[in-house]
Amino acid sequence: RTVLIMASIGPMGVGAVFVSTFATIRLKDSEVTGDTDKELLIEMLQPIVAFVVLCSIVVRQYFSQLSSV
Repeated sequence: RTVLIMASIGPMGVGAVFVSTFATIRLKDSEVTGDTDKELLIEMLQPIVAFVVLCSIVVRQYFSQLSSV
């Protein structure tokens, strides 16, 4: 059961990292310059997505350990 859950949820984390990387690249290549909101978004998007993915991995691992006891 745990393997099926991980197999269905794991690709979502990889997809989130891919989409955030793609969005960051597209934002850097856009022609709008001098926009501090855009620069802040470029700077903060990757760390936020990575933190959420890492937290979801830790929480799922923690609960899978509890269910196996």
